[in-house]
Amino acid sequence: MTNDPGTAPDPGAGAVPDPGAVQEPGPDVDHVPESPSTRSRRNRMLVRLVGAIILVSLVYYSVFIVLPSEVSWAQLAAAFSALTIWQLAALVAAGLVVIATLGWGSKASLPGLTLYQGTESSVTSQMSAFVMPPPGDMVIRFAMYRTYGYSDERSASAVLIAMIGRYLAIGALPVLGMAAVLITGQGSTAMLVWLVGCSAVLIAATILMLRVVGSEGAAEAVGGFIQRLLKPLLLRLHQGWHDDVQDAIVRFGERTRQTVEGNGRVLVVANLSWALANALLMLLCVRFAGLAPSDLDLAMTLLAAGLVMALDTLPIPGKDVLAASLIAGILMLTEPDQQAAFTVALLLYRTMSWLMPMPIGGVAYFVWRARVRRGTASTDSSVPTVG
Repeated sequence: MTNDPGTAPDPGAGAVPDPGAVQEPGPDVDHVPESPSTRSRRNRMLVRLVGAIILVSLVYYSVFIVLPSEVSWAQLAAAFSALTIWQLAALVAAGLVVIATLGWGSKASLPGLTLYQGTESSVTSQMSAFVMPPPGDMVIRFAMYRTYGYSDERSASAVLIAMIGRYLAIGALPVLGMAAVLITGQGSTAMLVWLVGCSAVLIAATILMLRVVGSEGAAEAVGGFIQRLLKPLLLRLHQGWHDDVQDAIVRFGERTRQTVEGNGRVLVVANLSWALANALLMLLCVRFAGLAPSDLDLAMTLLAAGLVMALDTLPIPGKDVLAASLIAGILMLTEPDQQAAFTVALLLYRTMSWLMPMPIGGVAYFVWRARVRRGTASTDSSVPTVG
């Protein structure tokens, strides 16, 4: 039997296919679709690879670009070489107290959070703030709260409460310092004016936050005002959520009300403890740098700590140089030896409050990530999943 010359040979009829010809796959050899588990595993590996690349890039940027521009290693080595082993141990202990009280503030912002979880999340956020200024560092804290078993709404509310409490404490410390200086008879009329003005701003901000939290009507009024204020800017930026600002503030007030009503006193005590722990660290630094009580007493040291913390929140370059010259003038340190010692004190303070949390935060981050990968994100089985 011969085949029609216009048709291909029928393999079923015994024809032998050309081995050099390209064979089109038939229905029985079609490509098998990739299983969901294989696709999910590949995506997880890709996410981990990207995360590792980003982390290495951030570490390189932090250690080899940002740190050399902020810290003089020669001056740092000279400052610490002049300390005794007991002085160094006291500074490390005070720095750890600052970290622990900051974690206590985070714990108070989210009922059910353990002190370890509050410290782990806050020190990791503090480390990430080195390369990701607020609110970028708060994203890390939000992600950690989620892995602890809390909902998106509770996690976001806790992040905002912790941030607000921290900034109110930063604003309160200079006020306390100026009040202490005036009470001891060392202040001037200009300082009294600054005290009145800063106190008015701090009280107004506190009352506004309490009204937003305590009254739905006040939250709607404040949200409406902010929405009208931001709407032209958001429209210019082509943002489609300009009409949601008021609702977001109202929802924040509702979510926060229960936390503040149940943990209000603890929130105040924890954040003030963190601020005073920074003042204690500053006191040790100025004494170990050679400034005697006759040069800088307790009231002036309290004011110095408040001013340094306030300046650290400003997103401006050269803050350390500005702090050394500006604060030394406010503290009436006019002698060259006093100014040099105060510069060393600021270097010690910045090291223990800014540099020391970085490696601790890095270790906490890797421990958290390893725990998440093992599927045991919560360190306390009693922590509820809040819907």
